[in-house]
Amino acid sequence: MKPGKYTIKELFVNREVEQIVIPEIQRDYVWKKEQVEGLMNSLLSDYVKFDTEIINVTADNEEIKNLFINYYKKQQYASNIGFIYAYNDAEYKGKYFLIDGQQRVTTVYLLLLNLFIATDDKADFEKKYFKDSQLKIDFKVRESSHDFFKNFIRFCLDNDFEETIDFNADFNKKLTTQYWYYSEYANDKTIQSIINNYVVINNFVQTKSLNSKNFLNYILDYVDCWYFDTNISEQGEELYIYMNARGEQIQNNENIKADLLGALKEVDVELVFNREDYEGEKSVDGIKKYWGKKWEDWQDFFWVNKGTNDNADNGFNEFLKCIAGLEQYLVKIENPKAEFSSIYELIKLPILEKHINNFEWIIKNKLSFSNNYTYSAWIDKGITEFWDLFNYKTTDWFIDYGDDKKAIELNRMAFIWPIFYYLNKKENNKDIEEAFRVIRLFYVRLNNNIRAVKSVKGLIEYIVRNGVWDNNKLELQELISIQPLDDEEESKNVKTFLKEEIQKHTFLRNQSADEIRQIEEIIWEIEDHPINLEGKNLKNQNITHLVDFNQPLEINDLMLINTKFHELFPINTNEKKGYKDFKSLQSALLHFGEFKHRVSPYYLENYDYKNWGRIVRNIDGNAFELFFNYFKNSALKIKEILKNKEKEFCNNNITLVKQISSLNEQLIIYALILDINIWQNGGHIAIRHWDNQDGLFLNSKDIFNLQSNFISRNTKLWELAPEEIKNKIIETTTASELYNNILKDE
Repeated sequence: MKPGKYTIKELFVNREVEQIVIPEIQRDYVWKKEQVEGLMNSLLSDYVKFDTEIINVTADNEEIKNLFINYYKKQQYASNIGFIYAYNDAEYKGKYFLIDGQQRVTTVYLLLLNLFIATDDKADFEKKYFKDSQLKIDFKVRESSHDFFKNFIRFCLDNDFEETIDFNADFNKKLTTQYWYYSEYANDKTIQSIINNYVVINNFVQTKSLNSKNFLNYILDYVDCWYFDTNISEQGEELYIYMNARGEQIQNNENIKADLLGALKEVDVELVFNREDYEGEKSVDGIKKYWGKKWEDWQDFFWVNKGTNDNADNGFNEFLKCIAGLEQYLVKIENPKAEFSSIYELIKLPILEKHINNFEWIIKNKLSFSNNYTYSAWIDKGITEFWDLFNYKTTDWFIDYGDDKKAIELNRMAFIWPIFYYLNKKENNKDIEEAFRVIRLFYVRLNNNIRAVKSVKGLIEYIVRNGVWDNNKLELQELISIQPLDDEEESKNVKTFLKEEIQKHTFLRNQSADEIRQIEEIIWEIEDHPINLEGKNLKNQNITHLVDFNQPLEINDLMLINTKFHELFPINTNEKKGYKDFKSLQSALLHFGEFKHRVSPYYLENYDYKNWGRIVRNIDGNAFELFFNYFKNSALKIKEILKNKEKEFCNNNITLVKQISSLNEQLIIYALILDINIWQNGGHIAIRHWDNQDGLFLNSKDIFNLQSNFISRNTKLWELAPEEIKNKIIETTTASELYNNILKDE
């Protein structure tokens, strides 16, 4: 499906689109009543104008007359629900994986379901939007959401609530008593939002008397969206650049060049005539040649850094968008009502020159900075992020900065804009070390998905005045977090520095000049470990889960933490994230406390024991903190620690094995019997409360080891135990006897 404008009908009933799939990386469907009603009120407002407007057209041919009226109404009163970002994969023909737009698209799908039912046209919905019981919007990677949504659509189509007095109560009562409706659904955000929002939509439609064919046809034929294919640059198709949801197209760099040069006037001559590199005549023609040569130099810069692209166009075009977006932001953050009639109010040749010169300055000086350090791998990675952003990605740089549904765009803006703005503010007074420390700050923020774009201007102006590490004049903003575990509110709204940044900068500011670089690079190396650097939805922590900057710290302390963490999680292996010994570490951590994380499907007790980002940050318990403090002060290897802890757990332990009730201790026993085979299918442990009694423990249902859910590999732990060991464990066997007699015998 090509990028462009589509009606709702064209989006859903499209021979190229079999399904719109919500991929695993997407958050839950979480729109609330006010957001659903906000969309509905917007559609209703446009529909009322569309439906009531009388257009006087004189034409002999009635068909032509109606065509003109419909065309006019579509131009004047059509609704637009904004951008839909997706991609398709050649391996999954007809499936489009949604990157942005899930909340709006899912809500519109629920609206269509309700309207087709309300207008007695269920058969048409089944034929076009639920053919062969296949969902048009599918949560396929989320088993419980997928199963529920499919059953939910069928339930709505098969049940009649026309005569009901209290739709909300009757609908929910009948729905929750269906045989396929599990009690665990009550804790599933997506499922509850689907139910609640369908009720909201139904009430809105009935209250506003919108249960008509006219309104349904308006939604299908006169509500538009802009579809954007995120694979577009990789596919080598035409590059689409839109300033906003109205679809104002920005021209490519050659056209922009022609327009900018053509707009030069006499007043522009004085701006460049006295420059040392100016050799032409003092005229408009002279400065046109001067700026034309500059433009060619800029194109050469992007050509040299075009990566695997065929030419420099992708990189240069995206850069121009980025700079235009930044310049618009700098005005709009002070004056939100400011309007721009064209891109040329934002992009001027001297402005572009400054930004490109600054970009070139970064490339030119990266070696000077990195030569001062033994470890500086992040610098090349950070600059690669710049080029990847321009060469291979497409970003809408003109979105509403307060739209938290645009997380990808906001994250990119909050990374690149502060760096360019900082360099512009410093102009001819750039300090290499300070500039690259600013880059470091926002490189780490990029990996934490910090998207507080609104604070960029103020924060950079503070840094320009006081320095990147001088944050003692700023107070940490106290935020009431909706998701305190993931610090989502901080990611979106932080106005100054993050808590961890303040602690780290305060520590660095107090170090001696002769040690600062060595300390700095050790901190970088700890932070840059993939498990630490990927701080998105992980408390925005990259180091403070390992290093307490409020305690006295020496270089040797930091070196020890760095060495021991990399010993636990070595990067230079072929395993995912460079880690090969996770099975032994998982078993060892059981002896230090809790670290499991409950995950979907929630109708099981399904626990993830291998989410290392959460585990090392002690989000689900402090097992790792206790283990790491033990490990870094010990010469023992993981397996040696595990054996010692197993011996310590079992010696003189007269607890009856079959009576052990805590899952943690049950897994310790299974790890004793099975060794690392306890984790042979993966890092998930699950218990189905409706299952059989576990073969080993009397007060537990069967305990499974699985890959992720029951669709993937799964095995009962008891079935993995050797028969000779099974036969020796009786009701009176204690933990001590199991360890010292049965297991030693085997």
